[in-house]
Amino acid sequence: TFFISNPDARAVALPHFVSAIKHSNPSLRNWAVNGLGGIGPAALSALPLIKIAIKDPHPSTSADAVLAMGRVGRSATVPILIKVMNHQKLRTFAVLALRQLETAASSAVPALLEHLNDADESFRQSVVDALKEIDPQALARSQQAPFWGHVRRLFGGS
Repeated sequence: TFFISNPDARAVALPHFVSAIKHSNPSLRNWAVNGLGGIGPAALSALPLIKIAIKDPHPSTSADAVLAMGRVGRSATVPILIKVMNHQKLRTFAVLALRQLETAASSAVPALLEHLNDADESFRQSVVDALKEIDPQALARSQQAPFWGHVRRLFGGS
């Protein structure tokens, strides 16, 4: 919140976060990823480093890096987040990041629609919630598709 409300602080903090994201200490890397996400679109130049942090061995750093993609990037991050949706441990974070992008993530709609019949109910609900933010009409059209009626019968819902 401090970075969003204080543009001068963003400029001062950015190089420190960029430096810390490469540190050997996983806590510092996590702090850096969260800081870059907090800066938001003004940290767009750090996007390549955030992309690398998605593969961080520390699970919370990789998850936070995916979420930072949704706060820092706009449509530029969508292809990366679509790929991350195929990573079992990070896919929910990718959907949350896409949801943050709202209409800027419209190119992800086909990939999101593919996950509407996922076996994991919690993940499926995340996809539905993301589609409500990104393209509610695409969600409505998908509910008319033959498979959706079958999914509703199996899992309930409207």
